[in-house]
Amino acid sequence: MGIVFTTCFLYYLSHRFLEILWCRMDIMPTAYVMIACDYGQEEQVLDELKSMARIKEARCTEGHYDIVAEIESKTIDEINATVSEKIRRIDGVRSTLILLAQC
Repeated sequence: MGIVFTTCFLYYLSHRFLEILWCRMDIMPTAYVMIACDYGQEEQVLDELKSMARIKEARCTEGHYDIVAEIESKTIDEINATVSEKIRRIDGVRSTLILLAQC
């Protein structure tokens, strides 16, 4: 139990530190979301992504993931909310992977 708490706490602190650093440098947090889609659903998912407010860019890719989307937001929590509450709820989205840009 102690190791899990410590790991979660350190994860939380690192995100808060990055948000403070970004605010002082006047940089918005950016994340790249890798999205795996159900077969044949790539274009539908891509169209929905492009209509979302925080999505700066979205493109189809080749390989394990079908789409990569760039998200800019004021906080990391907003990025997480965008992925969990909007992107993952799009019909045809099978899985996602968030890559948080740090520089």
